[in-house]
Amino acid sequence: MTSFLLISVTASASSLAQPAAIEKPESAESSWAIVGDGASSPTQPKAAALPPPLESPATAPTTATNSTISKGLRDAFDAALRHGETMSIQKELLIQAGESYNQALNSFAPTLSATAGYLHQKTPNASTAPSFLPDQRTSKISLSMPLFRGLRDFAALRQRKLHKEAQVFVLQTAARQLFYDVATAFYNLLALQSDEKNYQAEIEINRKRLSDLQTYLRIGRTRPTELLTLQANISSLEAQLEQIRGQLENAKDVLAFLANWDRSTMIVDDESEFSASSIEQYLEVLEQRADIRSALASAKAASENVPIARGGHLPSLDFVGDNYFQRPGQPDGGPNWSVQLVLSVPIFQGGIVNSQVRQAQSVAHQFELQLTQVRRLANEEVRTLHNSFTADQKQLGKLEQTVGWAKKNYLSQLADYKNGLVTNLEVLTATSTYQNAVRNMDRQLHKLNLDSVILQAAIGKRSEINLVE
Repeated sequence: MTSFLLISVTASASSLAQPAAIEKPESAESSWAIVGDGASSPTQPKAAALPPPLESPATAPTTATNSTISKGLRDAFDAALRHGETMSIQKELLIQAGESYNQALNSFAPTLSATAGYLHQKTPNASTAPSFLPDQRTSKISLSMPLFRGLRDFAALRQRKLHKEAQVFVLQTAARQLFYDVATAFYNLLALQSDEKNYQAEIEINRKRLSDLQTYLRIGRTRPTELLTLQANISSLEAQLEQIRGQLENAKDVLAFLANWDRSTMIVDDESEFSASSIEQYLEVLEQRADIRSALASAKAASENVPIARGGHLPSLDFVGDNYFQRPGQPDGGPNWSVQLVLSVPIFQGGIVNSQVRQAQSVAHQFELQLTQVRRLANEEVRTLHNSFTADQKQLGKLEQTVGWAKKNYLSQLADYKNGLVTNLEVLTATSTYQNAVRNMDRQLHKLNLDSVILQAAIGKRSEINLVE
């Protein structure tokens, strides 16, 4: 009767006594385990469902690993939105743009002001003294209102409104870039956690192998050099494990900085499966991206500089009304108010206005070029992300096959070594090949998941970004 033993991250030192098959735990960051003698091929959760992991009674946890992990990608991004300075700065800029629009709108309203003044001067010679007032007091309420300003005020109002609209999309663009950063840090941390567990598993495998070789050495079935070779390999793996742990600590700090949470916060990949459509479907809705809409609003706002500059050629008309409470030289019973219309017509300003018009036209053309550039960059970004996602899926499938073949080779080498058909070096090479394949597949899985969420953000499929206002 064939016995079944388990080797996983938590495996005991005696768990490689028999040939084994491979199964992948459901959690993306868990290491691969070696169990039984079956021949099922490994798969990845999002590309193809994996069978549930098999655990020995001695090492199986009583609860699922995910039950102790509480923070997903959405949680990290939500924390970054609420606590990060980047989004707070952009929100302040949006408030400023809104107030700038309110100021332009209120420029159409009349201005009411009160003025009071007192003038004292020396009395001149006697011939003018009777008509001279050494003390003059003035107090009045004035009302002024612009009636016509060459249509510049209307163009300025439209421009401020467009600036406010553009700032809303700038806020969403900043949120998308923040999502890119958080997602990259999130999946980098998961990948390093997976690497750590895989290295630990490989070290345990080699330590068990070392124990077996020590037994074989006592009965004369192996040489001391084979033990030394394996011990050197274990030391090399331990050095690589320490390097991974150093990178892991840095990755925790990066995510903690972005999300502004404790660096010991546990994370889990709880994203649902995503199936990409054709690239043409994504390019058709490219104009809905926030960066393109922001650039479009900015281009329209820049074009309003032209009528604003041209308004300098047109006259301006203002209404001014004063109601006096005190007025120097005013006879008793005389009128205590005045009204006037002030018309100002520009005749010659040295060509300044014409230069301002040409400058405004150049600025408008500059923003049109920037809009074209943003569209081309967005097109390139979506195409690149779509191509990367598609290639990641294909590469992951090939790596699954590699792990399957490497596993079969490893099991075959173990059996042949027990029968004296291969050397320890060949077993060691097969073990390293297998474990490298497992690590590469796990890393590719996290890369696929990262490219998946970034592609979703780039094409506007992430609701947590689209709702940022």
